[in-house]
Amino acid sequence: MSRGVGTTSSAVGPTRRRPLRGVGIAALGAILTMSCGTGPNGPVLQDSDTDTTSLGPGGPESAGSTGTGASASVSAGDPTGGTTTDGATGGGGSSGSGGSSGSGGTSGDGSSGGTGSESDGTTGADEPAILLFTDVTAEAGLAAPQGEFKTPPNCLVDAGKYPGHFCTAEWETGGVAAGDVDGDGHVDLYVPRIYGGDRLYRNQGDGTFVDVAMASGLGDPLLHSAGAAFGDVDDDGDLDLYVTTVGDLRHYLFINDGGGHFSEEAMARGAALAGPEQHVGTTATFGDIDLDGYLDLYVGEYHPTLSLGPGPSYSRLLRNRGAKGPGVFEDITDEAGVNIDAVWTTIVDPNPVAGAFPLTPAIIDLDGDDFPELTIAADFHCSRLFWNEGGTLFVDGTVDAGVGADENGMGAAFGDWDGDGDLEWFVTSIKNEMGKTGNRLYRYDGGRHFGDATDEAGVRDGGWGWGATFADLDNDGDLDLTMTNGWNATDYLLDPVRLWQNQGPEAPGVMVDVAAAAGVTDNRQGRALIALDYDEDGDLDLLVINNAASPVLYRNDSSGLGHWLRVRAPGSASDGGGHGARIEVKVEADAAAQVRVIGEPGYLGHGEAIAHFGLGAHAGPIAELRVRWPASAAEVVLKDVDVDQLVVVEEP
Repeated sequence: MSRGVGTTSSAVGPTRRRPLRGVGIAALGAILTMSCGTGPNGPVLQDSDTDTTSLGPGGPESAGSTGTGASASVSAGDPTGGTTTDGATGGGGSSGSGGSSGSGGTSGDGSSGGTGSESDGTTGADEPAILLFTDVTAEAGLAAPQGEFKTPPNCLVDAGKYPGHFCTAEWETGGVAAGDVDGDGHVDLYVPRIYGGDRLYRNQGDGTFVDVAMASGLGDPLLHSAGAAFGDVDDDGDLDLYVTTVGDLRHYLFINDGGGHFSEEAMARGAALAGPEQHVGTTATFGDIDLDGYLDLYVGEYHPTLSLGPGPSYSRLLRNRGAKGPGVFEDITDEAGVNIDAVWTTIVDPNPVAGAFPLTPAIIDLDGDDFPELTIAADFHCSRLFWNEGGTLFVDGTVDAGVGADENGMGAAFGDWDGDGDLEWFVTSIKNEMGKTGNRLYRYDGGRHFGDATDEAGVRDGGWGWGATFADLDNDGDLDLTMTNGWNATDYLLDPVRLWQNQGPEAPGVMVDVAAAAGVTDNRQGRALIALDYDEDGDLDLLVINNAASPVLYRNDSSGLGHWLRVRAPGSASDGGGHGARIEVKVEADAAAQVRVIGEPGYLGHGEAIAHFGLGAHAGPIAELRVRWPASAAEVVLKDVDVDQLVVVEEP
């Protein structure tokens, strides 16, 4: 994607609290309007010959090459409202061809890739795209394994009086967080690891990555990490990093100095959640719960009482003190009404499992009132939906909303699957012949109620599920769905990744698994999964993080892809990354809008903070691009936006 500086076609924005990290600017013809307001069961590997039982996820566990395009930047003008007209012409370039051809193969630890050359770029053809992905993990520099596979008594977490026996804690790890750490416009990757130190992969801008963790103040070999999340917690214009741990007595918050170097400050900032018990951290997620423009934080912790004993789970909601102390947190879990330690006592189950089991929490607005909800995909019937009642008070609406039917909630994804303008909630779970009924796709029907669209979509059976993501992989204008899976049990050792392609107008919302045909054939212990355009060629690639094995980076080499548009929405009154910003695209003036939300989380991490839209065969300018930031209620509308480019729209 072109990063040369072009002609600025925007009004000067208001004074910002933080420096704007812009990208290259190209001319953009648009009409700009703004409105502002206030803002697992089944056989498992045996841990040992002892008779101690330790609970694992879902059931008992015995004790044991760069393409080209264009970019544009838009700054909003007068924050009081009105209309700004810019007569500049220009626009996007076409998606260019990628680098060398490549063929997938079979890696030494069982990952197989597809075969093919990199796509020639956008065609916008009327015929359906043929999805094809190529395993480029090694050539991209991402082949380092996530960790080591260990069994009792050699694991990190003790099970009662049996040292090193709670291996579930590390068997469920394998995360990744995506973000532009150094402000160079390329998406970088943080990969938490166990046994060996975390990796911070800097994107070189040529389709390759290099590990700079140690040089950046990260990568401590004694740190055993589970999940990671990027967010600008101190509101200074760069990405900070929160990391959850396994076997440690606390979690970690690394503050970015603005140049991509980090210092650990969790204790001083009230975010360590330190305690005498070993931690089993899961997903941490950022979001602005009270719409004050500062990122708050929810931290998940897996705590089966039978294995780890009684005590707190350390699953906590931390509120950013904001202007009174940017990046300093206070624990408001109890007063906010989101303590989940006793949820297991309220579920309808003849044999409830004691403990707290959050695996994928998310802070995201589902009812359209701007205030984001707290959703938690959790094991053992404990998934929860807490409606936000105006900032710092939440109400458990799980039962009335028609959600929580998943027996073993693991991962989660959010997206407008049915194209009606609101978000669905997909929860991965376990499907087997012993009563586990699989994934759930909760379709939002309005009025704080969801319907079950799992079978309508055809996405119930994903094996032993973990990470998931909605993404328009064929650029045809609707969302496809991918999920990882696997567990260290006989029936789930070779679970293949699922890739459900949305059948679009021919069968709206119906999803068909095309993973094998598309070359997405990894069948190891998949955990985190993100979609991202790492090579900046206008289509979405897939990154799978495997537990105790190498990741797999699948480059999108599909044919017949549609046109596209990518949007960043940095905040001013909101946080710099634009978390929670709602972005809508209308191809034609009378067409239904495609909807994306910045900052959608995933299992043990998240993707890039960019909204990606497939536009199908539409080659001309799109009718409308609308961006809204909940913290300020500010809205920017762009008309006649050229396709095949990255647009940066700043909050007024």
